[in-house]
Amino acid sequence: MRARIRGAFSTSYLTLLSIIQGTAFAALFAKVDSLVTQHSFHAPQAVMAFGLLLLIVALWNQYLIGTMLYNWTLVLTDSILPFTFGVFEFAMILELQDGVAVLTINGLFLLMGVVGLEHQYRQARRSESAEFTAHVARGFRAVDVTSSVVIGVLLLGAAALISRFGQSTLSGLVAAGIIVAVALANLAREAHQWNLVQQRLSEMTE
Repeated sequence: MRARIRGAFSTSYLTLLSIIQGTAFAALFAKVDSLVTQHSFHAPQAVMAFGLLLLIVALWNQYLIGTMLYNWTLVLTDSILPFTFGVFEFAMILELQDGVAVLTINGLFLLMGVVGLEHQYRQARRSESAEFTAHVARGFRAVDVTSSVVIGVLLLGAAALISRFGQSTLSGLVAAGIIVAVALANLAREAHQWNLVQQRLSEMTE
């Protein structure tokens, strides 16, 4: 029974994330369509929409990597965290045309992400394959947590700084550019970590 419950980990988690991220993508498309209809979809909004799309992909990819690397018995926290992240995503989508608001929410989102990361690594340390995962994911926790805290704080600082200049096309483009850069940085980190995992697995089989 215990093995069967653990075996359902990846399927259950990815199914839940698929629903949430699919809904977020639909909400983003609906928001863009609404702004286009209102003739309010210009360069800052287009760049921001692209950034939010990348953010949705990055969160999905983070969870995908996690479910492939780790395995534990699901607890209530594993249901609460994905929905909490979904709320942050929907809040950013609703405020798509307000760059300062998106920066602020994204900053809080990344700081909240530290809770999710710590939960993931704590559960991984308690799992039956803790020794194996500790080897293949060596150094990931420090990088993940540190980058989330640093970037989260920087985003909140950027939001405060940009807000002093008021709403303008330039400030909107700057805010949107920052969101794109952060999402791309997260995707690059995830790709690098997955390459390290594959490299370490290859070394173990030689």
